[in-house]
Amino acid sequence: MLRSHDVYVGQEDCRLFYQRPQPRYRSEYGDANLRSLQQLLYYTPQDQPSYRLGPPKERAKINEALKAADLSYDTLVDVRHPLDILVNDIGLETIAAKATHSLKGIRVAPYYGCQIVRPHGLFDDVDDPIKMGQLLSRLGAEPVHYPCKVRCCGGMLMTTKEDVALALSMKLLEAAVDNNVDLIATACPLCQMNLEAYQKKINKTFGRNFHVPVVYFSHLVGAALGIDLKEMGLNQLFIRPEKLYNVVQEVRV
Repeated sequence: MLRSHDVYVGQEDCRLFYQRPQPRYRSEYGDANLRSLQQLLYYTPQDQPSYRLGPPKERAKINEALKAADLSYDTLVDVRHPLDILVNDIGLETIAAKATHSLKGIRVAPYYGCQIVRPHGLFDDVDDPIKMGQLLSRLGAEPVHYPCKVRCCGGMLMTTKEDVALALSMKLLEAAVDNNVDLIATACPLCQMNLEAYQKKINKTFGRNFHVPVVYFSHLVGAALGIDLKEMGLNQLFIRPEKLYNVVQEVRV
């Protein structure tokens, strides 16, 4: 079971521990720091200082409702993204030292999405983030110039204004193809789904022929650390990342 003070980084339950400079906030259930891969879940608490620094005005009403279950809320919550933790707490050199495979030969478009570093830029630049590229580069991959890396994929518009979301995702795929990438690496499950699962519909709608693998950045980190691709669920993707499979099979550190 992953705890808030450790991160799984390899086989045989190898864990890297980190120490944060600021104090941890604890509740009766333990460490109150949260880790979120989904952009919206990460962004929303970060954008609401009242939730990060303390409960809102409705605290009394909330606790009155929770009292029915013998619960209360008095915890300060620090929400962080796994990319932030891997790069800034564990560190590039520590992760690279654990690598068993090189990602050499994989041209990857690092796609951050429109919310992870905005609006506050807590762990990367808001306009030109580089942390994912640095991480993947240190593991041997070749991050390409990807000017659309902080543009919106359409997000939840895919369920309400599908035509708008399809057009937004199409532009991201187009930029990736223009830069001759082997795959796109995302930092958000919703971005990954929009860019991969809707490619057939994008092709049909806009008369294109995209066939671009889209993975999570953590898939690439896991592959470099020797974690089986099937164990990470890559066999469940709609578009098989052939270059990743080939490189993992052929290139070892």
